[in-house]
Amino acid sequence: MAALPKMHLNHHTARSIVHGPLLYGGINLPNLYTVQGTSELKIRIGHLWARDKTYKLLLVCHGYLQLLIGIQSNFLNSR
Repeated sequence: MAALPKMHLNHHTARSIVHGPLLYGGINLPNLYTVQGTSELKIRIGHLWARDKTYKLLLVCHGYLQLLIGIQSNFLNSR
C-alpha cells in the first residue's frame, strides 16, 4: 500500500485492478508477497539440491518444528 501513492495511484484502488493484467484494464503490478515467497522457495530448493550446510540447518529446523508440533509424520503432509 505504501508504494501505490509513490506511483501517483490511490492506495484504495481495488487489488484486482492493481494486480490485474493489462488486457483486462489492470495495472499488472506484481504482488510483492508472492514474488518474495517464490524467491525464498527457489533459494530453499537450491539448497536442498546442493545439500550444503544450509540444507542441514533446514533439516534441523524441520525436525525441531515437527517436535514442537508433536506429530510423528511429516507436518508438511498432514492435514
